Amino acid sequence: MGDATSGLATEARLLATEASLQAQLAATEASLEQGLLELRADLAAFEARFVRALWVQGFGILAGTGAIITIVSVLD
Repeated sequence: MGDATSGLATEARLLATEASLQAQLAATEASLEQGLLELRADLAAFEARFVRALWVQGFGILAGTGAIITIVSVLD
């Protein structure tokens, strides 16, 4: 009889399994939260670099346009 019932779920086994699953879930949630924080930081850094690049390009276009206008006015 002992061999036939050895694989059956007992309350203790179910509680142990539940505790194990909850611990795994908590660890997964913590890992996901950390990954999300890192992703947000990476996105903020990318955004800052992108905005700087836009400003540099804008000033470059403005300077190039100014140079062309100056050359055209000198040639007239």
